[in-house]
Amino acid sequence: MSRPSLVPRCRNLFNPAFTQRRRLTLHEHQAQDLLAQYQIPVPRGHLAATPAEVAFSVTSLGGNAVIKAQILAGGRGKGNIANGFKPGLRLVSSADEERDVSSTMLGQRLFTNETPSEGLPVDKVYVVEQLAAGHPFYLAITTDRTKACPVLVMSKGGSSAFEALTAAREPKSLVKAPLDYAKGVTAEVVSTICETFELHADSEHLTALLHNLFTFFKERDATRIEIKPLLRESTTGRLVCANPKVSIDNAASKRQAQIFDLHDRSQDMAVELEAEKYGLVYIQLEGNIGCLVNGAGLAMATNDAVAYYGGRCANFLDGGGQATKETMMKAFELILSDKRVNTILVNIYGGIIRCDMIAQSIIAAAQNFKDIPIVVRLQGTNAAQGQQMIAESGLKLHAVEEFGSAVQKAVELAGPSSATTRERSTPSREVLDEQENISSQQPIHSFARSSCPWGEQNRLAATQPHR
Repeated sequence: MSRPSLVPRCRNLFNPAFTQRRRLTLHEHQAQDLLAQYQIPVPRGHLAATPAEVAFSVTSLGGNAVIKAQILAGGRGKGNIANGFKPGLRLVSSADEERDVSSTMLGQRLFTNETPSEGLPVDKVYVVEQLAAGHPFYLAITTDRTKACPVLVMSKGGSSAFEALTAAREPKSLVKAPLDYAKGVTAEVVSTICETFELHADSEHLTALLHNLFTFFKERDATRIEIKPLLRESTTGRLVCANPKVSIDNAASKRQAQIFDLHDRSQDMAVELEAEKYGLVYIQLEGNIGCLVNGAGLAMATNDAVAYYGGRCANFLDGGGQATKETMMKAFELILSDKRVNTILVNIYGGIIRCDMIAQSIIAAAQNFKDIPIVVRLQGTNAAQGQQMIAESGLKLHAVEEFGSAVQKAVELAGPSSATTRERSTPSREVLDEQENISSQQPIHSFARSSCPWGEQNRLAATQPHR
C-alpha cells in the first residue's frame, strides 16, 4: 500500500538552518576553490580576516570588488550585522569604502532569515571581483529522492527567480533533467537547455561546464551543488559560476577526509558539537517541547504531529540505535540545556534494541531530571513490557502507547510555547495512522522506480527494515 509523504508538512524541518546540519556545508570561498580544481570557471577572489588583508585584496582585484561575509547560511544580501550595518555583502570601489565595510563586518554577528536567532559570527570575508553581469541563470545538481538519481535543474534569473517559478508551478520556464549516474550530462540534456534558454552560441562552453560540474558532484560525494547565479558576462561572453553552494554527504566523511577537514566549527552551535561527541544528532528549533527520537523520519513525523496538536518542538534529537543509560542521560542533558524546554517527548521504535532495555535506560537517566515531565511512547520488540516499566517507575514519566495520544499529552503538559504559535498544517490524520503501524510498515521514505540504472537497487534498499 502506498504511504503518504510527510515532507510537504514538515515546513520548519526544511529550513536551511536545519537541513545543513545533516550534511557538510562549505563556505563560498571553499566551494569556489574546489570547483576551480575541476576547471569550472569561478570569479577571482581572496579570503581576508583583517581590514588590511581586505584592502590588499581589493587593490589586487583592480579596485572594484564585492565584500562578502562568510557564514554558513543564505540571505546575506538582506541580512543585518549586530552593529546595525547591513547587508552582509557590499560592492566597494574605493579605499574608504573598503575600510568602512570590512571594519563593520569582521568580528560581528550576521543575522539573516536562515541563521539561528543569535546569528552567526563573521570571522572572515571573501573579496570577489565584480563581474560585468549579463544574463543570470540558476543552476543546480542535486538528488531526486523520488527517482533515486541525480537531477539537473536550471532556470532564468538566478535563485530568486527559480523560487518564484517553482512557487508558481511553471515547469516550462525551467529545465529539470534526471541524470543517469553512469552517463552524466548527455548531449540531449545540453540540447534541451540550449533550446529552452537560447544558449546555442554557448553550447560548447556549457557542455564542458556541465560535464565538469557533474564529475565534481560524483567524485566528491556531493548531495547538492547550487550556482546562484550562473552568469554570462556581458563584456567577455564567458559563463561564470558565481556564489556556489556545495554540500557533501556526511556518509562520505572518511572517503572525503580532506574536504571534511574544511568544516568550520565556529559556525556550529556548542550543543550540536557536544551531541556529536556522543553519536547524537541535535538541532535546535523554536518551541518548548524537547523531543528524543530514533531516526530522522520518525523525528519529522513527531514534529509534524506536535505542530498539528498546537505545540512546538524545541529541538530535533536523533538518538540513532543507542539506548544506554549514559546516552539517555546525555540526550536529556542536551535537551534541557535549552531553558525553554518544560516537557520532554520520547518517541522510540525498538527494533534491534528491545523496548524493555530502552525503558531501563530512560528510567535510570530520568532519576536525575525528576522535575521535568517526560512522556514516553515505545513501539517495537517488548513494547508492552517497556511501557509497563515506565508506568510503574514512580517518576514523572507518562507511558502512552498511542502516537496521537502521546503527542497530545506532551502538548498539554508543555502549555503554550513561548514562540509565536504557527498556523496548523492541513489535518494529518494519516500521519498519526501511519505512525501507529510503524512497526509493521516500511520506512516513510521510499524511492520510486526510475530510468536511472541504480534506481531499482536504491528503491529496494529503502524498503528494508530501518536500522
